[in-house]
Amino acid sequence: MKIRIGAVLLALDLACAASGAWADQVVLRVVPHADLKILDPHTNTAPITLMHGLMIYDTLFSLDEKQAPRPQMVGTETVSPDKLVYNFTLRPGLKFHDGQPVTSRDVVASPSGLAGGKVVKVDRVEFVVLPDGFTKSGALQRGEVDMIDQLPHDQVPILEKSPGVVLRGVTQLDYTAAIRPNSLYPPFNDQKARQALALIVSQADYLSAAYGDPHWWRTCYGFFVCGSPNETEAGSEAYRQPDLARAKALFAEAGYKGEKIRLINTHEISAIGALGDVTAATLKEIGVNVEIADSDWGTMLARRAKKEPPAEGGWNLFHTGIGGGAMYSPITNFAIDSSCDGKNWFGWPCDEETQKLRQAYVDADDEETRRNVLVALETHLWQAAPIIPLGQEVQPFAWRDNVTGVLRSNFLVFWNITKS
Repeated sequence: MKIRIGAVLLALDLACAASGAWADQVVLRVVPHADLKILDPHTNTAPITLMHGLMIYDTLFSLDEKQAPRPQMVGTETVSPDKLVYNFTLRPGLKFHDGQPVTSRDVVASPSGLAGGKVVKVDRVEFVVLPDGFTKSGALQRGEVDMIDQLPHDQVPILEKSPGVVLRGVTQLDYTAAIRPNSLYPPFNDQKARQALALIVSQADYLSAAYGDPHWWRTCYGFFVCGSPNETEAGSEAYRQPDLARAKALFAEAGYKGEKIRLINTHEISAIGALGDVTAATLKEIGVNVEIADSDWGTMLARRAKKEPPAEGGWNLFHTGIGGGAMYSPITNFAIDSSCDGKNWFGWPCDEETQKLRQAYVDADDEETRRNVLVALETHLWQAAPIIPLGQEVQPFAWRDNVTGVLRSNFLVFWNITKS
């Protein structure tokens, strides 16, 4: 499977059409939610990077559509009696993406989520980057593209009655919208300032601004995805309604004296842009000096990785949406990872109690103990506030009705898809 990206597409298509080289190939033209600028899936959690990476790399295990881990590159596994040693034996015949076929004995019998056999049924995938929602939906209606990844919500009314267009969700669990503070620098190195952020939030205001019709969103005062097996809203009672006076007081208690707060934002992804706009307006209402640095998504991703002080090219706040497949488990929820080694997710919170409770969740011997630890962790997170939940959204995707085989997964994947 090959990807061709950006403005070079037209020149390549014209050149190859003249030679007939691509004349008989099945090409899936996909409008991604953002441009692909960072290729390394080990250093970046952006879905566009992960979507690209999954067309190149495989993993030892993957989650199926029910969030159950399934072996991928692993053929057999053994665990020592004390559960300290795991031995994995790779399946025979594994090959790199060098064009050689993978035989049936080398794959798992069933395609499901990110697990199972990754059977490619088109010759090429093209990422066609388009500038705005109306351009995207118009191109799909005219048949110039085949799929839209993460359709902007304001385009749903346009496409939901369009002939020849399929519109539905793909992910098994909702996305979580969130504010991410930078815990390295004032004022958000103080948990009182992070709690103040939580107290400015009216989830309904954020969600309606970003996602429109309530059919596509729901409030959720939890860190582990409402609707998932780990749903809990323990400890959120004080944060379910905004309290701007208390938020202003907490900023003062954290030592904030009007210094500039740098909020990095993007309107390339309209929903994220809207979330940032709501935060900026509300913070200004309580006297916080907010500076918005608006850019394309790729530039924002690069800046949020910088650990420099905000005044030297770093940042204080950004907004994002995180797939429920990562968020619902304390083990995989990178947004709450508060390890103090500075190697955790952008924002770099450090909190020993969070890490202690995450480890207790891993070590729990039975479901009752695990659930009790989960509730304790949720309660503590509302105090530590490494990230501020803004609620959940059902992400719509759209494609032409001659495209079939789209799998339910944590984000859009391209194996199993057929284009007729």
